[in-house]
Amino acid sequence: MTVRQNITFILNNIKRHLTGREKIITLSALIITLLFGGVLSFNIVSAMTYQNEINVRFTFEPSLSISLSSPNLIISNLVPGNYSNSNTITVDVTTNNITGYTLTAKVGGTGQTAANNSLVNTISNTAFTSLGDSDNIILPNFSDNKWGFSTAASITDATTFSGLLYNEDKVINATTNYDGTAATGYTGTNSTKFTIGAKASADQAAGDYTNVITFTAVTNRAPVSSINDLNYMQDFATLTGSEKTAVLGSMTLNQQYQLMDNRDNKTYYISKLADGNVWMTQNLDHDIVTTTGFYTYANTDIGHGATPNTSATWTADTATYATNDTTWNDTVDEPESFNPGDLCWNGTIRNDYDGTIATDTVACGNDKHYHIGNYYNWTAAVAMNDSSSYTTDLIDVDQSICPAGWRLPTYSGDKSYDNLVTALSLTAGASGNVQNTPVYFVYGGYGGSGESYAVGHGGRYWSSVVNAGPFAYGLDFTSSDLDPQIAGVRIAGLSVRCVAR
Repeated sequence: MTVRQNITFILNNIKRHLTGREKIITLSALIITLLFGGVLSFNIVSAMTYQNEINVRFTFEPSLSISLSSPNLIISNLVPGNYSNSNTITVDVTTNNITGYTLTAKVGGTGQTAANNSLVNTISNTAFTSLGDSDNIILPNFSDNKWGFSTAASITDATTFSGLLYNEDKVINATTNYDGTAATGYTGTNSTKFTIGAKASADQAAGDYTNVITFTAVTNRAPVSSINDLNYMQDFATLTGSEKTAVLGSMTLNQQYQLMDNRDNKTYYISKLADGNVWMTQNLDHDIVTTTGFYTYANTDIGHGATPNTSATWTADTATYATNDTTWNDTVDEPESFNPGDLCWNGTIRNDYDGTIATDTVACGNDKHYHIGNYYNWTAAVAMNDSSSYTTDLIDVDQSICPAGWRLPTYSGDKSYDNLVTALSLTAGASGNVQNTPVYFVYGGYGGSGESYAVGHGGRYWSSVVNAGPFAYGLDFTSSDLDPQIAGVRIAGLSVRCVAR
């Protein structure tokens, strides 16, 4: 055979043993070898494999709706000296939330007759007053001119009724069968029956007695056992005692975690530190808004004290000033805050005070531990519109601009800054560690009058602690020293770090 015939014979035999794409790839390799080498040879090359992974996650938000079988509850046959009940309505709640929902009712809402829990005749100015919240009384035993509600499926003389409160939600149904380990939970539609009843005296004025009942359904949350179960800074405010213990136990000392502030969806680093507290390890960057009622007990650190006020709201008098705004008024009788822009301290420590915001700052990347954040006067830091009446030295103001579930560092109780400085042996300056992991305090200077000063030279942070006169205490450090309890003038714009309650 000639050389060409030999090659043709070999190739034909190879073809009989190969199919599809393998055949094409192998023959191409043979042909290349023949063209460049001049000698028939077989190169066996191992296949190369490269793998990479990407995490896939999507959040399917819970849905919730309420429908009523009738818009009215009417007692149409109540006669003097007797009792009766209304029609029964069905309150249907539908949700896809695995932990179910809680249904509440209260007296009050749009179109209410009176700012109380009575059914009122506006012509005669007489009323049927509500039973007590904890009452369980059958209709025949009602006192005269009383009304109440029942969630019984059917109403008889043996059915008990209770009272509703004005503008205070009372649970009338709660459903869940999810314990944190079950594979399935509650979803679908659940119905609650609702009826009112009343008893009249013989001389009660005739006429229509009206008011409004508001039903509210809220999705239940899943049990929390780890920091990984939390998404928002405000989730700390919802933890039970056992859940908080579990969350803290799940956190590795000095490890950095991230949670979001649901007021503006900005994300912050947090860490459990050696003083036993969970701290923000990034400066607060919340821009204050003046929207009426925007700040509530649910999203902001307000409404505390001996009796927490869960309906507390705060409406700020002034909003956050934009970069280079010069309307800072240097006053304690209004909240002031200043936004220097989305900048991070670049790590340079200066020995002078002359650094403006443009000095030793850079545009922030993904890691915002050294974010300058916003500057707040003390009135803004404690979420007030006027702090001038607080003049008793070394008392704490128990509210702040921090997210709900977080607070400013305090003096009473744990002396937050003092204990943190001691526990971590914090020192300042080029050879110090106050700017290092795990605390990442920032040499961000301070603000006011539309400017910022001493960037790179020092850092100043508010606490909740009052100092007599127009001052308040806070943490201060410079390129040469550190003081965990220094008095600063309240009109200055300082940084804010928050501590989990």
